[in-house]
Amino acid sequence: MRRSPYWGSGAFYLLQKGRTAMTLEEQYACWYRKYAVESGKEHRNRMKERYGKAEAAFVREVWFPLFGSFDGLLPQAEAIDAEGEKRVLDFIWIRGVFMVNVEIDRPEPLSRPALAQERRRDISMQAAGWHVVRFAEDDVLHHPERCRRMLKVWMDRWVGVGRQLRDP
Repeated sequence: MRRSPYWGSGAFYLLQKGRTAMTLEEQYACWYRKYAVESGKEHRNRMKERYGKAEAAFVREVWFPLFGSFDGLLPQAEAIDAEGEKRVLDFIWIRGVFMVNVEIDRPEPLSRPALAQERRRDISMQAAGWHVVRFAEDDVLHHPERCRRMLKVWMDRWVGVGRQLRDP
């Protein structure tokens, strides 16, 4: 029997009950608990402060319908940019040599210095080898099908897994 990456987060209980496949909500609950409850204090605090409605919608309505699981998707993860700065990214997904940073942008207006800082951050992450994919919060919340379609096309172009994903 193949062990789930969620083995230590509730999947064992479900498998003991004779169930081999978890629903979206069961997988989400295990995945979320793994990062929001069972991880270190610093990561738990980041999840409380920064993981909101749009991030949950992205995971449930954009990511899961395409991939069918949350394997390898890490929320509020730290990475080092090309300038040696530690950055907290909304989501990271690493497959082989491809490092993908998915960001959900809030609708609040940015000042010129804040916008410049965001662009420097993106460039520095790209220079460090990360592929940065940005979605507007409104698109994630109100047009998840558009986000799924674009992510699938992007994944096929850059990572080569788009054809292996489910149709949006």
